[in-house]
Amino acid sequence: MTSILRSIVLTCVVLCCCSWQFLSENRKTHWELRNDPNFGPYYGQPEQIHLSYGGTPDKLYVTWVTFDDTKTSEVVYGENMDLKTVYKAKITRFVDGGKKKRVRYIHRAVISGIQPGVRCYYRVGSDYGWSSIYTFVGLKERQDGGYRIALYGDMGNINARSLGKIQRLTQNGAFDMIIHNGDFAYNMFTDEGTFGDEFMRQVEPAASYVPYMTSVGNHEQAYNFSHYVQRFTMPNTDHNLFYSFDLGKVHFVAISTEFYFYGKQYGNQSIETQFNWLIEDLKKAQTNRKEIPWIIVFGHRSMYCTDLQGDECRREHDVIREGVDEKGSYGLEKLFYDNGVDVYFGAHEHNYERFYPIYQFQVLNGTSSPYTNPKAPVHIVSGSAGCQEGINSFPKNPAYYSAARLANYGFSQFQVYNDTHMYLEQVSAFSKDLRDICEYYDLPVGKFEKMYTLKNRSNTCIWFLNLVKDEHPGLHKTFMEKFWERIFLEDKTVNGTNDILDVCNQLNLPFTVSQRLCMRTESRPNVQRIVKNREYLEEIKAIGSPWIEVKVNNMDLSFYDVMRLELIEEIFKDPALVPNNDRFARISAF
Repeated sequence: MTSILRSIVLTCVVLCCCSWQFLSENRKTHWELRNDPNFGPYYGQPEQIHLSYGGTPDKLYVTWVTFDDTKTSEVVYGENMDLKTVYKAKITRFVDGGKKKRVRYIHRAVISGIQPGVRCYYRVGSDYGWSSIYTFVGLKERQDGGYRIALYGDMGNINARSLGKIQRLTQNGAFDMIIHNGDFAYNMFTDEGTFGDEFMRQVEPAASYVPYMTSVGNHEQAYNFSHYVQRFTMPNTDHNLFYSFDLGKVHFVAISTEFYFYGKQYGNQSIETQFNWLIEDLKKAQTNRKEIPWIIVFGHRSMYCTDLQGDECRREHDVIREGVDEKGSYGLEKLFYDNGVDVYFGAHEHNYERFYPIYQFQVLNGTSSPYTNPKAPVHIVSGSAGCQEGINSFPKNPAYYSAARLANYGFSQFQVYNDTHMYLEQVSAFSKDLRDICEYYDLPVGKFEKMYTLKNRSNTCIWFLNLVKDEHPGLHKTFMEKFWERIFLEDKTVNGTNDILDVCNQLNLPFTVSQRLCMRTESRPNVQRIVKNREYLEEIKAIGSPWIEVKVNNMDLSFYDVMRLELIEEIFKDPALVPNNDRFARISAF
């Protein structure tokens, strides 16, 4: 009797194991072998639904998961609840690399023809299971310009401290896009991939409303990053590991910093492939800066950090920044600097840190205001969305190149308003007080071929032009053109009577006229008048020209300041007077 029981138990165990292997290897199940409508897949319910940017504002990818093969699936979509438009999905079988080889089916569909600013509705699935109806608003620039984007890294299933706030703000329309900059779930492959399933369910209340863009982090490295590659759908790529896209005034570039650290497992060829792709992508972006002036790169590991994770801030970051060998092979900092990258967003450190414009540990701010015309990329670390590993703290004495630090849970949000202005804010997950705000003014890094200034080179010129305007209005434009050419094209000053006489001679002006004008200019009174009318400054700002720099910071304007502004204002009323007709030149009045 005992031997019979043992045989029965052994048979049951074998059958169970074989059945599991049978299902996990996706052999034809009983419902597929029978031509009977009463049979079908056991797990056809869609879940983990999320959107991503389709490469243009009128197109979105929709991605979701089922645990059985439904053979067909689709997105049903419309601008009202009727949902009459159908988009077929492509189904990919994904086998987890764990011992049980669990199978998931990834469904991808494209919604196209989306109208800007129009609320749309959709659901996904098949006859074996349908999702709830979700909604999104077609991408459209905000009233104040650009798109509002949330960005963070390092969010896990456990201790996802920022998630609730991100979900609420997203559903309330605060964001147009979310960028998750590496390290998901901690880890997606854990427990045969069930941690990844749970994480994708957790972010669905935000990721089903707006495009959820991604980069790969070190916590995704298992099985050659397979969970990351399979679960997401990014534009202009078939692997999601590096890609780029344009949105508004920004060319976004996503990179994998992990190629620099997992070469032994997966080969070093990926570093070279990505680096060569980056060279071509940034070169192309440079040629298009008249239309899309900003370049923002995001990747999981930062190039700079100053927290107490000392080994990471030195050894790891040096490899990304300087390259993999003494020759500097595949180093990213020089590549970004040479190609005028404006901002690099990193994560990996579980905190927030904003740096001054920096290159090779030198602060290269363009003016006394660090983020006005910076001469190097600005690096931002935003890796404190929340995970079980906690927060990384900072030393008491900050480094000279570190502008702001926050060791608390939160996420970043930013908006590029136009050609010249970007807004960045670090939002605390809970406190309204623990945050950082930074604004970038004027044209981005790499946009200027020349920087022109009027200060200390043109006071005599300013006075002279004002005099000519009153006494010889017919000559005013001619003089203005000549002075403009002399100051900006020939890189000379016009700041004395000899300079004035030289210009008069070039214009073949009668000697008596030029002499009298020079004498009047030479004997000008010592003007100390201060202009306190702030309305005038606002009027100048309202010109809206991207060439004009107006940076006063609530100070009163001197007489010469006003005269310089008036000259610039008059110049830019006539586009023909712009130096070389070149909108990449910037004019500084102060």
